[in-house]
Amino acid sequence: MKIFNLENMIIDILGRNRVARKDDHMLYIEVCSDINPNCLDNFMEAFKYRKEFGLPSFESVSRARRKVQEKYPEFLEEKKIRNNNSPILVSFGNISHCWYN
Repeated sequence: MKIFNLENMIIDILGRNRVARKDDHMLYIEVCSDINPNCLDNFMEAFKYRKEFGLPSFESVSRARRKVQEKYPEFLEEKKIRNNNSPILVSFGNISHCWYN
């Protein structure tokens, strides 16, 4: 896989998955899933034989994420400023939790 293809894939993933913007492990799982959805059935085997599955190295994905975020700051992790009375909302997929200070 060429780096520009990986970068385009990462731009797409970072656009739809905010957790992947700050978590290389989540990003790597998303990249692997996009390339070969069957590899997630046995991730240990896929990681061990990543070249046979056509998967990039973890380091390549991490490096490409940093490069994309440098070019496109809108894909950086969002930092929210809040006061002591504001709720804290955490969302992962379809699950959301809200806490108050």
